Amino acid sequence: MDQIKTRPHLIQNISLKWSFALYVTSCLLIALMLSAGLGFFTSLLQDQLNEKYQALYGEEIYRRGSILVDGQVIQEGTILIGIQSLTDYFSSQDLFLYRFCDWATTFGVPLIFIICIVSSSLLFYRRKLKHPLQLLDDAARRIARNDLDFSISTEGRNELDRLAQSFERMRAALEQNNRAMWRTMEERRQINAAFSHDLRTPMTILRGYNDFLLQYYPSGRLSEDKILTTLHTMDHHIARLERYIQSMSSIQRLEEREPAPLPVDLSVLVEHLEYSGKMLCRDRAFSLSCRDSGNFTVDSAFLSEVFENLVSNAVRYCTSSVQVSLSLQKDRLVLTVCDDGHGFSQDALSHAADAYYRAEKEARDSEHFGLGLHIARVLCEKHGGYLQAANRPGGGAQVTAFFSALHS
Repeated sequence: MDQIKTRPHLIQNISLKWSFALYVTSCLLIALMLSAGLGFFTSLLQDQLNEKYQALYGEEIYRRGSILVDGQVIQEGTILIGIQSLTDYFSSQDLFLYRFCDWATTFGVPLIFIICIVSSSLLFYRRKLKHPLQLLDDAARRIARNDLDFSISTEGRNELDRLAQSFERMRAALEQNNRAMWRTMEERRQINAAFSHDLRTPMTILRGYNDFLLQYYPSGRLSEDKILTTLHTMDHHIARLERYIQSMSSIQRLEEREPAPLPVDLSVLVEHLEYSGKMLCRDRAFSLSCRDSGNFTVDSAFLSEVFENLVSNAVRYCTSSVQVSLSLQKDRLVLTVCDDGHGFSQDALSHAADAYYRAEKEARDSEHFGLGLHIARVLCEKHGGYLQAANRPGGGAQVTAFFSALHS
């Protein structure tokens, strides 16, 4: 499975709002420092130019003046009067440099702020937004193509990381639903294939007897006993078809059932199961053991149906006895049914819980459709558990049903 992973960085756990504020504040501080440095440099350069030309042309530019009041000289030679501007004596190169410093101060400071703000925005996008957005865009495209064979891994806790985690939960839920749908479709395909296969035999037999009657009855070559025997045989196979169609309907309804768990006292449950087990075993020996006590939240109808299917299946294969045990394992209820028969074949261990699966020796058994373990497995899975088939070390089969505790 592909893994799409966000790249960690130093401030990955800070929210986008505070990250943006941090980037903007940093850029403003940098802009202020650059502006101050630019102002200091241009002022220093202009002062050096002024000092240079002041030393060369100071006496020509400035002279002493007198203070006059009503045309009377009050004081003479006390101030310097600039006859011309100092820049008039600058060389063209120095004049350009002097005026460039003025332009740099006027336009450079706003330009520094603009560059810093744009740079911080681009850096914020590149460090905080670009990769997560690409990750989410790629994930959305793959989900749209129904490609769910990937995962999204994030290490941060900001808004985009949480959004990526939500995408991962959505992808996982879609993948789980798709797998469940594919599994259901495959099971239905297998059931339909088994249904078509098993219908073929009685239909072939009915067609053969029908052709037989059409061929010989009009000519009067069939005795009344032969006709009645043929009709009874046809009626038997028609009844088999009816039971088979009814089993198909029960499977369809099984998919729609949902558990309704309630707290159940184990002692009451054991008493009920023990009575049902004895009725099912009839002349076979039956025993049920339970060492635990207390309550367990379970759908008793689901549990009873699984129990009855497993015990009925064990009675069919046992030699003389069926043993059942009930126990609690952490948050699970475990039901184990054992018999003293020949056990499962290697093929049956893999397919015993498949719908309409029957061992070779059962292929001609019209009363058994191979649904007991399949129904038990479906009910266990709907109750958050599973079904496990195995052979006992001492001989015989052992089927274990696990039920997870569900909230009512």
